[in-house]
Amino acid sequence: MSDPFRQKLQDYYDGKLSDEQRAEVEQELNKLEQYQQYVGEQLDRDEQQYMGEQTDLDEQHSTERPVNQDEPLNGNHAQQPDKDHSASAAFPKLKPAFMRRYGQLYTDERMDQKKVRRIMRRSKWRSRSGTAGIVIGAFFAFIFVCSIFNIIYYGIGENGRLDTYRDVIRSAIAVTQPNVSLDSAGANVDPTGLHIKGAMEKQIGSSQVKIADYSVDITFNFARTYNTDWLTESTPSRMSFQPPGSDVSNDSAAAWERLGHLPEGTVVEAFISFDKYYSTDQALQLFKGRNMKPLWLAVRPGTDSDMNESGSSMLSNVIGFPYEPLWHDSDQTLLHHSEEKIGWFSRTSSSSYSYPTVQDYGSGDIRNKNFLDTLHLIQPYKGILRAPAPFYDFDRITRYIEQNGVQIYGMAVTGPTKEVLKLKNEAFAHRIELGEVRLWNWED
Repeated sequence: MSDPFRQKLQDYYDGKLSDEQRAEVEQELNKLEQYQQYVGEQLDRDEQQYMGEQTDLDEQHSTERPVNQDEPLNGNHAQQPDKDHSASAAFPKLKPAFMRRYGQLYTDERMDQKKVRRIMRRSKWRSRSGTAGIVIGAFFAFIFVCSIFNIIYYGIGENGRLDTYRDVIRSAIAVTQPNVSLDSAGANVDPTGLHIKGAMEKQIGSSQVKIADYSVDITFNFARTYNTDWLTESTPSRMSFQPPGSDVSNDSAAAWERLGHLPEGTVVEAFISFDKYYSTDQALQLFKGRNMKPLWLAVRPGTDSDMNESGSSMLSNVIGFPYEPLWHDSDQTLLHHSEEKIGWFSRTSSSSYSYPTVQDYGSGDIRNKNFLDTLHLIQPYKGILRAPAPFYDFDRITRYIEQNGVQIYGMAVTGPTKEVLKLKNEAFAHRIELGEVRLWNWED
């Protein structure tokens, strides 16, 4: 196909030709279509005849001059046939030339079709590869953006959401589970959110005992999933305290009897319910001079009618605070701060803080304030509290304690078994419930 005609075809498809030129091109295209149809029919017919006569043609061609591929078909320059050959024998001599000339068009067309299919396959795979690359790239870009966003949102730095949420979970466990603390609480941020893990421990005798592995996954300010993997054979029962005036004669007598049968040389965890409500200082003074250690103080969460109401969860869902205060960042007093420049672009800083000092069997005001500060800290984070304390109405509990003060009606203690047994003769020990027992590890 000549270049001028190819350019004219391009202009035709682009709509740049006049009506007269367009009609001329369409006429040429019709001629080409008819020509192609005719050549195709001739090729099909000649191919069938040629395949049947191939053997005869080979014998004839062995004695004749081969036909030049570029030789015209009219035969003006072709060798004249011998006289003893008929007119019908001359036509087969032209078949190979005819097929070599026009068959090349057929072959080129098939080659063009193969080339087109090959190009189409390559284009298809390139398209698929490009689409897959875009999807994979978008996925990693999304992961990267989410990681950066979460790092900024949770604020790895000081006083960020990461530290706050970790403190909320640690505090919620401490005020709702007697003699249980969340220690070694680590946290990390990834594209899915914030993950906090730690070990739940309790004190039995003079030893800290790991009882469970705890984990919670947080998205924004909502605890998405949480899990407590207990290290005991079965999930430990939740210890409870009975308010003053409750009839506990039967179960209390059985617990005292079990305590009496425990051998000497063991330490025990015990939960003592008082005969009446005490202030924090009064409750601590009850154990002064005794060879045992207070662990956790149970606080009155509501009125007597609320606590004794049928179906109320206040008795089973106890509230209180640990003997060792839960200090927060707001309780710190800065003692010293220094910075040192290292190199051109970095520096180190060091700070030292102190917390309020409390007496072993006193400082009730400081302890009460720390307890209320803890309630105020965790109160707004209801989406996170569904993990460590799902059934607590902290708004109602906090409001009651603010109006009526901190009233203690029970305490968790630990110490030598025979020392704890002596509490049976004390009037304030209204009821006892036993926790875990271990071999001797007591340090006076």
